[in-house]
Amino acid sequence: MRTLAFIMLAVVTMTACAQRSPVEKFIKKQKKVDGISMQEIDLKSEEFASQFQVEGDDIEEMMEQLEVIAILTSDSTASPSVRENFVSKAKNALDREEYTVLVNVQTEDQEDVGIYTRPISDGLIGEMILLVGETDNVFMVYVKGEIDMSKTLSSDIFANMLGGKKNKDCD
Repeated sequence: MRTLAFIMLAVVTMTACAQRSPVEKFIKKQKKVDGISMQEIDLKSEEFASQFQVEGDDIEEMMEQLEVIAILTSDSTASPSVRENFVSKAKNALDREEYTVLVNVQTEDQEDVGIYTRPISDGLIGEMILLVGETDNVFMVYVKGEIDMSKTLSSDIFANMLGGKKNKDCD
């Protein structure tokens, strides 16, 4: 009986791990790295709802599409090798068939900025990642959910963010 219970637990655990995306696996490993700090925000939690007021139907609709936001940064104790390793492993996780590069910019100041997405169906994105590697700092913003880009990037949402000022050129 114990053997059967152990096997069932192992199968459930392997299935749960197998469903994580490459970036989610990367983030889980980075939680244990000295010099890397992480803040994870569960947007569906009561704590988040009580701390932040979201106003406007468009912004509320956009927020309902999101599940989690994770922000990873190097702190003051991170050595150059930790920062380089972070960027290298993050790019390795993102260098997969399922991720699309939206933007990739390298500046003269040795900053490397990339925005990546993982499409899940027509018009929906399951993950959006901003990765920034600088000489002195690295950070990643990871957003997970079922994000409808046609709604998320509407001019109405940006107008609400800018205090109701709508740009005529955005329509």
